Amino acid sequence: MDLFLGFMVIYIDPILLALFFANSVALLKKIKNNERTLFNTVVGSIMFSILVITFYLDSL
Repeated sequence: MDLFLGFMVIYIDPILLALFFANSVALLKKIKNNERTLFNTVVGSIMFSILVITFYLDSL
């Protein structure tokens, strides 16, 4: 389990963080233009949950 979490933190999380940032920018643009934001909100919350869980489990 430690090897998998180490792999996630080193290789997958930076990619997920970049996607999370891009999703946040797209979400802010949609909010500014009064467009629908449901998809971006759901995707952002799922990515944030995965990031928090992997960093928490890796610190144990």
